[in-house]
Amino acid sequence: MKEILSALPKQRRSGLFSATQAKEQEDLGMFMLREPKFVKLQEAESLVQPTALNNFYTVMEADQKLMCCVDFIRQKPDKKFLVFFPSCACVQYFHMILKHVLTKRPLLAVHGKNSLKQRSDQIAKFASSSNGVMLSTDVMSRGIDIADIDWVVQFEIPKASSWFVHRTGRTGRQGREGNALLLLANEQAAYVEFVSKHEKVILKEIKVKSTTVQKAEELRQKIQRIIGTDRGILEAGSKAFVTHIESYIKHDCNIVCSLKELNVPGLAHAYGILRLPKMRELSGRADLDKFKRSDVDTSTIKYANEKMESQRKGIMEKKHEKKVEFLKKKAAEKKLKDKRKMKKGKGTASAENGAATERADGKKNGKVAVKRKATSDIAEEVDDFEADARLMRKMKKGKLRKKMATSSPKTPVQSLQRAAANASRSPSTPSISGSTTSEDADLTKRVTRFAVEVWNLTQNWLDAVGTAASSAENVVNRRLQLMYAKDTEASGSQSGILTKDERLGIYDDIVREVRKVDTQLDRMQKIIGKFGTAQTRADAYKQMIDKQGNAGRKAKWIVETLNTNVPLAIEMYSKELESKRLLWWDVGRVDSSALFSAAILSFKHEPFVNSAVITALYSLVVLESI
Repeated sequence: MKEILSALPKQRRSGLFSATQAKEQEDLGMFMLREPKFVKLQEAESLVQPTALNNFYTVMEADQKLMCCVDFIRQKPDKKFLVFFPSCACVQYFHMILKHVLTKRPLLAVHGKNSLKQRSDQIAKFASSSNGVMLSTDVMSRGIDIADIDWVVQFEIPKASSWFVHRTGRTGRQGREGNALLLLANEQAAYVEFVSKHEKVILKEIKVKSTTVQKAEELRQKIQRIIGTDRGILEAGSKAFVTHIESYIKHDCNIVCSLKELNVPGLAHAYGILRLPKMRELSGRADLDKFKRSDVDTSTIKYANEKMESQRKGIMEKKHEKKVEFLKKKAAEKKLKDKRKMKKGKGTASAENGAATERADGKKNGKVAVKRKATSDIAEEVDDFEADARLMRKMKKGKLRKKMATSSPKTPVQSLQRAAANASRSPSTPSISGSTTSEDADLTKRVTRFAVEVWNLTQNWLDAVGTAASSAENVVNRRLQLMYAKDTEASGSQSGILTKDERLGIYDDIVREVRKVDTQLDRMQKIIGKFGTAQTRADAYKQMIDKQGNAGRKAKWIVETLNTNVPLAIEMYSKELESKRLLWWDVGRVDSSALFSAAILSFKHEPFVNSAVITALYSLVVLESI
């Protein structure tokens, strides 16, 4: 828009026309209108849509969603319907399914993957029909003017709440009465209040009484029989469900309709799919075992398209041949091995069995030894961390006595002290190629291990931030749920209300999650404290290397990098923690969705973290592994 306006003359008269109104007049500023005059054609300031448009919603169980949509369309055989779905894959799949269900009226489909000719043909057929049903994505939500659309049905909440207005605007055009219906699962009931507050659209509840649990189950079984006739529909169903979930997590009302609360097994039942696809977004959910997995062997389902089925058979045959060849090879190797064992005789076999037992015992003992060594190394690192801090303090006060430095190196700390004392008594020429003495090698090993410990602190910080962000998001979602929920006394028995017990449950959840956030904030403070100790330790190493004079280049470089970047890490993490604490304090005192969003962004995206510092510390870890 800016590029277009820059090409226009500055002295001009501009007009901006829209079928829907912006929520705020300031939104028009981006169009560079100077001294604009507003002409509004509406009856009341609070209305965004014409009064001839009636907005409705209905609430049902997630597994009854498709049945409810079908029942509602069947109840109005002489009406023209436009049904919106979340993705192209959903439109393609449900067009394959519903043409076997809605058999008494034209069924059409339009989505972004259609060619221009296909799209134009489908729209023309829909416009000419009197009771057609058009399945579409948001490609039909703007720029399409078909005056006689009686009903707009939204199968799922739109990706952006502003799209709700554009979708429903396809009906009620040119002075005609229009109707729009939003299908909501029980856990999505709070969306009604959300769209009312943010888009100033009032929805009225209606019931589709003909939809029952039994009818929904019968439809699911019918869909599965349809899927069993064509592998193409089987694959389309899985793809449609995956894209539905991917679309759902991107909508702008996660605060009231989050994926965590969505009845995923129920939605999968509405799709009628035979298997629940594996998705990263669904990993770790405890409710997936409620999905009714079909007993049908999906490998036996063939493509209805003969060419595709022929290609599939060819691929399967090649895979089978490779598997048979592999098994034959393994069998031959096993047979040859057994034959060689038989030749050796019983005595040799007994000896081998004894040797094998010995080796097994040796491996077992070796594993135990490795575990003990790992535990010992961890304890040694902790001792190093504390002892080196004490060492630096003594060096600053001039209390590093000759007796301490020349004593036998029973621990790595004493070894470091001894190296410093030797360096102060007989300084040698600095080494160019690196350290050669055992003390220098020990020093290099220890500063390298110290660099890894510092890097681990950054990873501990990330873990604390991730845990705090998750808990903070849960708190915000519960707070918003209370904000948008209807009052029980004012609303009577309407859906979307919260009972006293439900409110108490939400308060308990908030208290529990708040404690988790506070715990992680305290953990972040301790990590910053450990960075302070690491800075003290890095100073001690620097003074040690300066006195020794001949430390290796690797040890010098590691210590210099740590002395440069650890103070920067302390500074940036301190700023991050301060920012998070301030926002978290405001979250507890103010009910504001904008503030809640800012708090979540602060926890998830850390603006004060300097990537150059993290990269520098990581380079030390990479060096250690080379």
